[in-house]
Amino acid sequence: SPASSQQSIVFPDTLRGGKLTWSGGVNGTQASYRNWSKGGVNTIAITAESNALYLYRNERFQYGTRLTLKYGYARLEDTGRRKTEDLIEFRHRFLYSLSPDNRKINMFANLTVSTQFNEGFNYASDPNAPDELVSSWLAPLVFSENAGLAMTASHYSLEFGLGLKQTYVRRSSIGSRYGLESDKNVRNEG
Repeated sequence: SPASSQQSIVFPDTLRGGKLTWSGGVNGTQASYRNWSKGGVNTIAITAESNALYLYRNERFQYGTRLTLKYGYARLEDTGRRKTEDLIEFRHRFLYSLSPDNRKINMFANLTVSTQFNEGFNYASDPNAPDELVSSWLAPLVFSENAGLAMTASHYSLEFGLGLKQTYVRRSSIGSRYGLESDKNVRNEG
């Protein structure tokens, strides 16, 4: 789900040194209708997900990185194969405590890089009309960075800082979809 890829990297209070965790899974569904009076569409779908998380913590410094990979396809009767999930996301988080005795106020920096594996389309409702390409490998490739001051307590966290975002589109034919001018491959935002 999109929410899981947007999860913040959180450092447990008990962490000392480094810790690597991995989770993954494959989900599949299939529905077949024959002589079904209520109607239905024959479908088969499969989605795979992998999440690797590395956390490191010493006296004042904390570092975390997460790699999320998701890919899914569905085949619907009369419409063919369609992509349902497609994400490559690499997220880094750095924290440095301003006081060795108090970890509630930290300087922070985050870097996130994301793209997708395969082409994505806006599917035409007319089967004779062509589908519109909306994304592909490295189109878009999005970098986002932010840095500042983080204040944390037991039940909340506040961050104050500056952020930057760069959107790179390898295929200029779809660049306008991501806010790029027709002769540009990169868009910078603050």
